Amino acid sequence: MKKSPDRLTDAQLLARMADGDRQAFECLYRRHAPRVLGFARGMLKDHARAEDVVQDLFLKLYLSRRNIKLSGDSLDAYLYRAARNAVLNILRSKWTGILDLDACRDMAMEEKGTTDAAERLAAAISSLSPRRNEIVRLKYVEDLSSKDIALRLNLSVRTVEKHLQLAREDLNERCRKLS
Repeated sequence: MKKSPDRLTDAQLLARMADGDRQAFECLYRRHAPRVLGFARGMLKDHARAEDVVQDLFLKLYLSRRNIKLSGDSLDAYLYRAARNAVLNILRSKWTGILDLDACRDMAMEEKGTTDAAERLAAAISSLSPRRNEIVRLKYVEDLSSKDIALRLNLSVRTVEKHLQLAREDLNERCRKLS
């Protein structure tokens, strides 16, 4: 008698999934997607985009099910690393429009190894004042116009544009100092 997929280990589910067992995939999804979604949402601050990241991640996992070589123990690490990389790619593409990325490209080097420049950039963005951070996020993550941001935050368009200008200057200066 076959065990219920819910009672199997991740390694057993991965093996079943590789053999085409859809229930095994669905069980892995139910088991891991909520935590990965929370992780992605925490980085992106955008639930819809975080859901897209998780959907894409599990779709890629399913499509590569026959070639993937993971043990049950490494599945969590794989999922979180893949989600982190997907989020950082989203952030990198969003910030390309406001930053001098040539000044930021060397930010990746650290004393004990390398860290993705986008990750360091995300930290720099989070160090902006709360108001400026919110305005930058609304502009470049939610793709709102300066006018829409002004209406949402009850500010003048000029104030919004000044915050965006100062954010660009702050971030570019920080990138130059770190390179």
